[in-house]
Amino acid sequence: MGKLGLNHVLQTSQDGAKATADVNSRSNNLGGGATGSDTRHSRAKRVNKGRLLKGARMPDLPRGDIKIVLLPRGGLHLSDVTRVELNRTIAAAAQIPANEASEDVVCPNLQQNIVVVSTSKREHADRYAAVGRIDIRGTAHEVSAYEAALHGTVKDVIRGIPLEDTAQKIQANVVHKHNPTALQANRIGKTRSVVIAFQGHKVPNYVRW
Repeated sequence: MGKLGLNHVLQTSQDGAKATADVNSRSNNLGGGATGSDTRHSRAKRVNKGRLLKGARMPDLPRGDIKIVLLPRGGLHLSDVTRVELNRTIAAAAQIPANEASEDVVCPNLQQNIVVVSTSKREHADRYAAVGRIDIRGTAHEVSAYEAALHGTVKDVIRGIPLEDTAQKIQANVVHKHNPTALQANRIGKTRSVVIAFQGHKVPNYVRW
């Protein structure tokens, strides 16, 4: 049994949105001798920061639902896609009938260029998490999909996991007594990366594999 380091840059919260830079860490204080131009510039910066944070926040989704995060690849910009197109293509990629998919909530975050799908059905969640490609206007775009952290948990990523390792093997190698806070481990799409959910609000420095 060995130790694998975690990549904290991809730590996520329960809504599935990527952790963003702490823009509030920079002070807005002007200091002595500030001019009127400095004041206007500072005010404009604060407004822009507020817009950035507002755009990065996800709306409230059903708390008890399972959340699946989809990260588009290949240069797809969600701002160029209508909500109707997005709903239809994700349902088609997940092979979920339109009348059933309408019960789920598809929520794009244009600022972070991700999609969060909220569903109360485990079968739907598994299908969304298995999506590796979506077709938009005749063009195929790769996506990475994974299940977002449950309420009261955090997530992080380990890399370099062999592609031949099955979902059952990954789960068994992560969720055991030597990783007491590990709850769930899922491969991200068809990559060598695995996202792990941990109980509580602290990510350990490593996991025992």
